[in-house]
Formats: sequence, structure tokens, C-alpha cells
Amino acid sequence: MPNQTPEIVSEAASFAVWDGRMGYGQVIARDAMAWAVGAAKRHGVAVHGLRNTHHIGRVGAYGEIVAKSGLVSVHFVNGVSGPPAVAPFRGREGRLSTNPICIAVPGTATTAPIILDFATSRIASRQSARGS
Repeated sequence: MPNQTPEIVSEAASFAVWDGRMGYGQVIARDAMAWAVGAAKRHGVAVHGLRNTHHIGRVGAYGEIVAKSGLVSVHFVNGVSGPPAVAPFRGREGRLSTNPICIAVPGTATTAPIILDFATSRIASRQSARGS
């Protein structure tokens, strides 16, 4: 749904759970990352949960945001809103959600950040079963 403002369901210093109210995931996730970066800089760590949003896009983009802020981050995504889209190894039909993971470490003045961004499939769609 367009024009949704996320609701903070629970918040305590460096911990928060947000409900995206089924809004545009990329907009809401960027707001959530801004909160998490600010909380981590204030408290040394931040733990953040985001639920009920549409697709947030490439998870590595949020790792890059955090790394540019000079922080380390670990992101887990659990996408279970529709039918399974990923076939297991040697499978023919979707049985799993893609469940992306991202780990980001900032770079230095002379090195680039390290961004590990992956999912449980080569292609997160039903077509991956046909191509395997």
C-alpha cells in the first residue's frame, strides 16, 4: 500500500520492532535502517525487527548503508507471505522461501567495505527449479 507510515510496536533504547503496515518495503526498510544506525551509534549496538512490509529489495543495500556509517551489521530476512519459491537442491518444485542473509563490515581509508549478500537459491523464483 502506498503512503504507509510504520508503527513502532516495541522500543527500548537499542531494541525495536516495527510494523510496516504492508507499505512499500524499500521506503520503510530505509527508515528502519536509519533508526538502527542512530541507535547503534548512541548505544553501541542495535537490534531491530521489521514485519509486514512488501519486498524490501536487495538486502545488501541495507548492509552498504550501515557499512558507510562505519558499523558492522548482520541482516536476516524471512519471506513467508506467499507460496514457497525456491526448490531445494536437485528439487523440481518450490519448497522453501529464499531467506536472504547479509553481513556487512565497513572498509578503511584504503579498503572497500566487505558486503556478504546471499540467499538460499541461485534465483529466487519458481523458474530456478526448471534451471537446476
